[in-house]
Amino acid sequence: MNNEQIRIAPSGFPLFKSTRAGTTIVTNPETGKSIVIRNAGASKDLTVTDNGDGTITLRTALTGLPEQITLSDGTVALRDAGRVIFATVLDYNGTPTNVDDDVLISEEIESISGPHPAIGSGFELFCAAALSALT
Repeated sequence: MNNEQIRIAPSGFPLFKSTRAGTTIVTNPETGKSIVIRNAGASKDLTVTDNGDGTITLRTALTGLPEQITLSDGTVALRDAGRVIFATVLDYNGTPTNVDDDVLISEEIESISGPHPAIGSGFELFCAAALSALT
């Protein structure tokens, strides 16, 4: 389930807010092993700053449970939870309200609260945990 809202900042740039909740079950047909991937929470653009050079800096908060991998025996193999704030620089290609033509310049984590091993590893831990559980 996803719910998305868009508002326009005083600068004329769009700010997005979404909530989500979902469960995905992945089964390896060769081994019969399964994992459950859950997520729930919100993503909210906090601020957008026009950098004056054709780019913007967008600060976005991700809160809740971005991901959790649970093994078939109930063991939680990986869990990210809490809040992360990202600072993203985008080239908006001269069209402030058209996000389809935006180009990602850079993205960095501004702050982390709570355990976020998957995000902190660039999602390498997610792949390792899923592969290990399914093989």
